[in-house]
Amino acid sequence: MKRIRRIVAWVLAVVLGVALVVGAAFVVSPVPSIMLFRNAFKEGHPVEPPRFDEVRRTVQVTRDQEYPSSYRRHTFDLYRPRRIPAHAALPVIVWVHGGGFIAGDKSGLSTYATLMAARGYAVIAMNYDYAPTGTYPTPVVQLGQMVSHVAAIAQRERLDPDRIVVGGDSAGAQIAAQFAAVQTTPGYAESSGIERIAMRAPLAGALLFCGPYDFTRFTDANAPWIQRWFMTTIGWGLLGTRDWASSPQMRQASVV
Repeated sequence: MKRIRRIVAWVLAVVLGVALVVGAAFVVSPVPSIMLFRNAFKEGHPVEPPRFDEVRRTVQVTRDQEYPSSYRRHTFDLYRPRRIPAHAALPVIVWVHGGGFIAGDKSGLSTYATLMAARGYAVIAMNYDYAPTGTYPTPVVQLGQMVSHVAAIAQRERLDPDRIVVGGDSAGAQIAAQFAAVQTTPGYAESSGIERIAMRAPLAGALLFCGPYDFTRFTDANAPWIQRWFMTTIGWGLLGTRDWASSPQMRQASVV
């Protein structure tokens, strides 16, 4: 009986020790929470509208190209109409995927990018580094690198570098909005510390779908606990500090 008690006590001690280590990991770093939430963002097969196969046949896709960047995730897919009028240059939509700043991939844009390309646009679906390795303002900087690369490949791919639209959904919308603010708002590049890139012509527009444009709303103490946990994970992971709620970066990223 004493031996059984010792075994039970040992097992309980091990379980308690593991629980304390795991709990401490969640307290000292945003990484464990990011891994949990990232798994929740895993996408299934994109929903395709009726007769999508007919649309797909009109579009050419070149996948997994690279744009110049020192960051790890710097690939993009280019969608274009198969038939382009002679001597024409296509207006360009550079799209930034969503995923809560911690997940997502350009492949999730395949359906939407195909639909836009079928309407006569060149659509670039880009990847970027996300938290915790891609801390703020890495994604915004990478969007600038991608837009700069459009001019470098414009002649080869028949793109019009004078007609560039940036767009994104969810986290991608915030990234696109902040890039647009840097490019178009006097003084914002200096105050945010994000370098404004040289462009031949101003941005033609921005397509912003459901983005978190006001980071101060992440600190809502009345939100459900799971939402507060998620927001704390994103804020800590993206802004790179546990005291993210009072950091100047949070206010700079609030493009409203």
